[in-house]
Amino acid sequence: MYRHLPSLNLLRSFEAAGRLLSFKKASEELHVTPSAISHQVKELEEHLDVRLFIRLNRGLELTARGESYLQEVSRALQILSVATRDLRPARLKSLRISSIPSLDSDVIAPRLHQLQSLIPGIGIKLIGDARVLDMEAAQVDVAIRFKRDPVVAADMKLMDLYATPVCRPALAEQIRLSPEILLEQPSYRSIGDDQCWSQWFAQQGWQAPETESSMQFNANRSALNAVRQGDGVCMGYLPLVVDWLERGSLVAPFPDRRILFGTIYVVVRPSVAGYPEVQQLMGWLKGLLAEYESRYAAFMKAG
Repeated sequence: MYRHLPSLNLLRSFEAAGRLLSFKKASEELHVTPSAISHQVKELEEHLDVRLFIRLNRGLELTARGESYLQEVSRALQILSVATRDLRPARLKSLRISSIPSLDSDVIAPRLHQLQSLIPGIGIKLIGDARVLDMEAAQVDVAIRFKRDPVVAADMKLMDLYATPVCRPALAEQIRLSPEILLEQPSYRSIGDDQCWSQWFAQQGWQAPETESSMQFNANRSALNAVRQGDGVCMGYLPLVVDWLERGSLVAPFPDRRILFGTIYVVVRPSVAGYPEVQQLMGWLKGLLAEYESRYAAFMKAG
């Protein structure tokens, strides 16, 4: 009976875009990209063989059939929302958050008291892990991950990560005067840094050293600490490394020479996505990382 219905994701994207008359505003509400909303609406139109929107330079306008369909879809989604809400317990008792180690220890853990104030009475378990998970099997509610490829529509982007070499202030001054000194320095690397270095050297048009003096660590924090205490260079990931830059313990010799290295994004376990505690967590995460971006922008502006 329901075999020919479009998917719920397509209907949600259409409903948000139709209600707000904007792909951009719909994308912000649903935590996806505007292009993802546009693609999903187009897929729905092709599925139905009906034009739902008139696309204008200033925004969107519903067709007559689109406006009629929007009323029915909105009503159906509201019924589903109420039924799902009434089926669930009033709130979650705990949140299990799995995060890549660089965020786990340096960014999230020191500020968990903020989250507990925002969602009082809830248990929070923070797990440092970078693996791809079966979230239902692992009973993980929210997974914060890093990827170099563009995130898909189901994932919520938190921030882009950029990379540039960092080192002690005295060494940075020498490198600025004679950039070739950088090639002579031992490099302290964490997992994934080899590709990052290759990309950075290629962007500069420099030939990477044939034999590299490097030491490997599991986490970028370990590499940063090693560089802070001795000679050598490591990759600093912007804007997360702003703590070190603000303190002056590390410096980027060429702050404008950076590469886009990848994206930090969030995946939510579908069975808990509608809980208000999860939505509060998502908003808190976005605000937390937006703070890092703002601090880095202010740091660069101050020179």
